[in-house]
Amino acid sequence: MNACENKISRAFLVLKENIVQHKLIRGTFLLVLSGITVKIIGGLNWIFLSRIIGGEGMGLYQMAYPFYLFALTLSCSGIPTAVALITSEYLAQKDYGNLEQTFKVILAFSLLISVTFFFGLLCLAELLTKYELLRDTRAYFSIIALAPAVFFVTILACFRGYFQGYRIMLPIALTEITEQVVRVFAMLLLAFAFLKKGIAYAAGGASLGAALGAIAGLVVMLYYFKKQKKVEAVPVMGKLSLIQTINIIKQFGRVLGPVIAVNLFNPLVGILESLIVVNRLAVAGYTVQDGTMFYGYYTGVALPLVFACTIFSSALAINIMPIIAGDRMANNFRKVRAKTQCSCIFAFALSLPLCMILYWWGESIAHTIYNARAAGGIIKIMSLSVIGLSLQQISSGILQGMRQIPILSRNIVVAACIKIGICYICVGNPNIGIEGAAWATNADYSIGAILNIYYIWVLTKMG
Repeated sequence: MNACENKISRAFLVLKENIVQHKLIRGTFLLVLSGITVKIIGGLNWIFLSRIIGGEGMGLYQMAYPFYLFALTLSCSGIPTAVALITSEYLAQKDYGNLEQTFKVILAFSLLISVTFFFGLLCLAELLTKYELLRDTRAYFSIIALAPAVFFVTILACFRGYFQGYRIMLPIALTEITEQVVRVFAMLLLAFAFLKKGIAYAAGGASLGAALGAIAGLVVMLYYFKKQKKVEAVPVMGKLSLIQTINIIKQFGRVLGPVIAVNLFNPLVGILESLIVVNRLAVAGYTVQDGTMFYGYYTGVALPLVFACTIFSSALAINIMPIIAGDRMANNFRKVRAKTQCSCIFAFALSLPLCMILYWWGESIAHTIYNARAAGGIIKIMSLSVIGLSLQQISSGILQGMRQIPILSRNIVVAACIKIGICYICVGNPNIGIEGAAWATNADYSIGAILNIYYIWVLTKMG
């Protein structure tokens, strides 16, 4: 009992140290507040936008959006993590000169990537229209309107990673809010302005709001970046050689590649899961309409509620990653282990009450927000995912900080394979049905968290 109490006491002493030295909790709450604000504004946006362009316009926008999301995943999904990791490592060594040079190379490389995917999306829009691969070729206007956003969001991701590495979360939080506010206002104003020219132009105008929001966010970020440069005393460094530049890009790519692979893997698992669940529900005796309805309750009601309950742990994971990277550079694995204990205890303490709220009042919440009382049973089961996902997010951030992204990727793949297996077996059982998918998701997050924490423990013990 005394040993357990001592461990908890040490964990909370580390937490106190983080509050004072790293402003961990302050940064986390800033990201939580910005995340909540962004989600509220985004939710209101869809209500007003649907009133302006209607179901047809929303359909055109949604046809274009997956192509934009795919381009965005390839161009910038791993950039914040990679830049934050490299930045925090240089900061741990107080090597400000090399940090400055490295960031310039990464920014230039990101510019090249963003320009490539910007023109790539424009060319894709032309091909999709030319060969009539789109269900409705009027979605062309929405795709080309979204293309500039790929450029600006990619550059913005670089600066976000830079400040994350510095553990300065205020610019990131303010940028997210600014980007969302400008994006929403631009979407609504442009959709209304172009409505006279036709619904396709109105949907295209709404799509252009993403680029304008990113530009506004970039302006805010550049202001804070310039302010940060005035504070830093950066030594004058010589011009980088071609070999040095290539080595920096290789260093960047070693972190970037695995993160992008994971971000691409997750949507593929989602697609496979959707095919399995719907088909296995049919095997279980559900009609097509009932199967679609229950799948909608699972993905459109239960999962969003789980994600909403883990917004704090997601923000904490962003904050903890550069802190762990600094400890790793100092070879202080005792601190890494202590901070892992502290973060997991903290995440568990916050997620447990939210888990209980979903368990006891999930049905009422679903009825009030979604008018879907029938989703209550699925929500009750998936309330356990709040704890599993919270711990998985925290442990993933720690593994990223330890530069153990290959291990993290393997754990995600293992957990996802188990999830798919449970889905296939359980959903096809008439006595389980869609609840099998809920249990599979619980297993996915829990197994992922357990594997992550196990490897953190092994690696820190070895260190």
